[in-house]
Amino acid sequence: MTYKRCLLLVVLSFISISFEQTANAVSVEGLSQTQILVSSQSFSERRNALRQALAIVIVKNTGSKETLTNPTIKAALVKPTSYLRQYSYLNEDDKLKLMVNFDESKLIELLRNAKVPIWERNRPISLLWLSFDSTANQQILSDSSTEPLVIKLKKIAEQKALPIILPVLDLSELSMISESDIKGYFIDAFPKVSEKYNVDYLVLANITQNDAGYQYHLQLYPAVQDGVRRPILIKQSSIYQDPQEFVEDLVSQLAEYYSNEYSISVVDQQQAVSIEFTQVISLKQSIELQRYLSQLAIIKSVKVNKLQGEKLVLSLSLYGSTQDLDRVLKQDPNIRLKSNQDFLGDESESKTYLWMGN
Repeated sequence: MTYKRCLLLVVLSFISISFEQTANAVSVEGLSQTQILVSSQSFSERRNALRQALAIVIVKNTGSKETLTNPTIKAALVKPTSYLRQYSYLNEDDKLKLMVNFDESKLIELLRNAKVPIWERNRPISLLWLSFDSTANQQILSDSSTEPLVIKLKKIAEQKALPIILPVLDLSELSMISESDIKGYFIDAFPKVSEKYNVDYLVLANITQNDAGYQYHLQLYPAVQDGVRRPILIKQSSIYQDPQEFVEDLVSQLAEYYSNEYSISVVDQQQAVSIEFTQVISLKQSIELQRYLSQLAIIKSVKVNKLQGEKLVLSLSLYGSTQDLDRVLKQDPNIRLKSNQDFLGDESESKTYLWMGN
């Protein structure tokens, strides 16, 4: 899985209309793919591995393991080949892996039929400031750390399709913050030092390891917050003996929070909305925009209402609500809303956007 950040280095000095950048989200790829360790290429082992693989990609696309208890999902897990695009084997470092790629359209259709929330591929980025007190030493965990917890954290976050960043911890950063700032949750010390990472959320977490096991205390903050900065999520874990389970819990808490915030829910009565794009300068760009919108999980169909000059008006049929669409577009790095409009404005009014895609 890879994260694709859209670098919008476009000079628009000739445009008189202003547009608002609202998110630093990245586009997460590989949501229908995974790999499973196997001991052989036997039919029975492949069948079990495919069931496990389907469960993994379902959680990737929903953000929550609770989805796996849905009756429609449970029935689908019995017959994973119905959603399979292809599989292959890879022998790497004397380990045999089953590489699995499911059909994305069938997978999304399954989730819609199950009426479970779907987490779009454009997802917020989190910067994790982690204080780690172990029996050996005390430290702030950095991106280059060889600490086993960091390696597990990166791997599990990738498996769960959760974009995270750890700080570089260069001399400049270490001169601005300390481990005590994390332990005391002194959030006001972190926005400035975190600016260069261009993230959506800041995580301050204290991790302890002793003879009893591993435990974390976590607080989550928006990277940009007016007034007094307050945590939007506070979590304290149980004590884990297994570091793998410990990291799984930490990542799952973040993934479930974000999926609850940004997922779209299928509604019984489909809704329609009209939106307007400006600076659409060619037929090719218009087609690319329609194709891009069509692949969003919330959108059932896209229809051109009007194409006049550089203005393109589209009618969208939605699987979710117009509020869900607002959240999806707000997170999309390829789309900008005209700055003098509200995302949650009058649903009957056409809203004006700028298409930033290639």
